[in-house]
Amino acid sequence: MPEDDHSEVLKAQRISTSEVVSLRGWKPQQLISQKMINLWIDLDLCEDWVMKFESLHQHFYQQRKRPYK
Repeated sequence: MPEDDHSEVLKAQRISTSEVVSLRGWKPQQLISQKMINLWIDLDLCEDWVMKFESLHQHFYQQRKRPYK
């Protein structure tokens, strides 16, 4: 699965704080579980971003090392 698709799937699974109204009937343990899921998804999305940044950094670093023609 391409990285962009992975990020979109994670975003779709995450319940945002704007959706709290729909969580009123949830039990405390369900809310805690969903918050943990949201945190893991956020961390995964951050990791995707860091990997993309490192890849770009490495690409530009390699470009800089090449002699100009």
